[in-house]
Amino acid sequence: MATEPIINMRPIAASKAAGYTLVELVLVIVIGGILAGLAANAIVQPITASVKTGWRAVLTDEAATAQQRMVREIRRALPNSVRVADRQRVEFISIVGVAGYRSAPGAILLIPRIGLISVVATMRSMASGAYTN
Repeated sequence: MATEPIINMRPIAASKAAGYTLVELVLVIVIGGILAGLAANAIVQPITASVKTGWRAVLTDEAATAQQRMVREIRRALPNSVRVADRQRVEFISIVGVAGYRSAPGAILLIPRIGLISVVATMRSMASGAYTN
């Protein structure tokens, strides 16, 4: 009599089945979500900083342009006519507006951006002292 090999015909137990449990899958999803959130935060902050830097550069450029214009206009102003009003405005008389005073006394001049003005004296009569108020 020959001995025949014994074959185990019993089904595999449930504990030895291949695959993952539901708890393991949920843990992997939660840990993956936390890591994704940290990675997103690490990416968003530099992008936000870059955008803010761009806006600061634009504002700095606009401020420099405004300052250059103010300096240019104040340099063109009549000497001793510049004054600060209400801590928000700078007022001055433009030299273009003063150029009309060389006309004859009694003349009425139309000066752009200023309007009609009456000439009471010429620069020569004021310098010589002939004009009195």
